[in-house]
Amino acid sequence: EVGGIAAAAKKKQLTALRNYGFNLGIAFQITDDILDIFGKEKEFGKVLGGDIAERKLGNIVMLYALEELNAEDQGEFLKLLRKEKINGRDIKDAVRLIEKTNSRQKAVILAERFIEKAKKQLNYLPQNNWNRALKDIADFVVARRT
Repeated sequence: EVGGIAAAAKKKQLTALRNYGFNLGIAFQITDDILDIFGKEKEFGKVLGGDIAERKLGNIVMLYALEELNAEDQGEFLKLLRKEKINGRDIKDAVRLIEKTNSRQKAVILAERFIEKAKKQLNYLPQNNWNRALKDIADFVVARRT
């Protein structure tokens, strides 16, 4: 949106840029959540399972998993998260429980929905190389998952 302001864009274009950025940001975070649990450490550039170790229940994959796990597995998952110190084995156990669910697929679908919302906003902007670059950035956000 700031670029649009600097370029004296019309109000409708500024709104489109704001909405593009918002939806792109949400999709980026969802993809980051997926990669935190299922990514490849060398490609991702950070230790996997960090959200589990830090008990970040805002991770959409973890939320979807908790929603879907049966009572026994949900209890086991929450017990892992309540531990005073979560170790590598605990993270593997948590991922094993998450993998029993469709949480990864649900998160991927959600990220793709936000990317589509972002890309629709580009219809309100001039159709040029810069517009194509913004579309490419949106596609990259969800393509970076493993």
